[in-house]
Amino acid sequence: MPETWGLLPKSQVDDELIEEAIARLILEHNEDETAHLGTGQSLQSHKASEIIDHVVASIISDKIKGLAVTIDKIDITKFFWETVFESLDAWTIYTTLGGDVEDYIGSVRLVTGATANSIADIHAEAWDIGYGPAFSKNPRFTAIVKLEQTTPQEIWIVYGDKDDNCFGFKIGDSTIYPTWVKDGSAYSGDAVTGITLTNFNRYKAIYTYGSKIEFYVNDVLRYTATTNLPTTSDIADWFRFSIQTWINSARTMFVRFLSIIQDL
Repeated sequence: MPETWGLLPKSQVDDELIEEAIARLILEHNEDETAHLGTGQSLQSHKASEIIDHVVASIISDKIKGLAVTIDKIDITKFFWETVFESLDAWTIYTTLGGDVEDYIGSVRLVTGATANSIADIHAEAWDIGYGPAFSKNPRFTAIVKLEQTTPQEIWIVYGDKDDNCFGFKIGDSTIYPTWVKDGSAYSGDAVTGITLTNFNRYKAIYTYGSKIEFYVNDVLRYTATTNLPTTSDIADWFRFSIQTWINSARTMFVRFLSIIQDL
């Protein structure tokens, strides 16, 4: 007699081995197109569920048929502004001591003069308070920025008014600081290290109103602020890029991309 049960026949009147029977039943199940589709069974419940249990962020673009996302499927619940600086017409340009701002295809170049404290600055303003930045609307931004030099200089990449209420990044010398200002009082997070400033880097900040500001560099979360968060929204400055040299030598930054998203 076989020593393993799988090699035993099913019965005295059926010589099909138990292992063979199991394999046959599994094959029949796999080939049954109606398996699990009955009421209350797993596939029927999965198909009928309003929310399919995919892992968060697991649906990628190559799973969507081309031209399948039509305008009626897009819910306009956010304000969205994105630019590659095809024009600076809506930006206010501010320079001192020989600073300059130049617009190129796909980027803007800010260069200080060769005199200490020279500034090159651009900022975008809403036409009136209430039509622009609002911290209560959970704003977020992404900016792609590259520096030509690493010291000594001061750079601001911020949503809002850097002297009043804002959040973003401040770069002093070669160190990146998550930064935010509330009613004129400035606060900074831990220094971000290990970033090559002379590469194009992605600076992203996400404000969950009244709760936190998350600061990312190259899509890595580097700091989360939870105290002294800006709340005043009676400002008109949407965004600011600024560079200031601390020595008698010009300093340059390139900005390739900016997007801002907030609730309507």
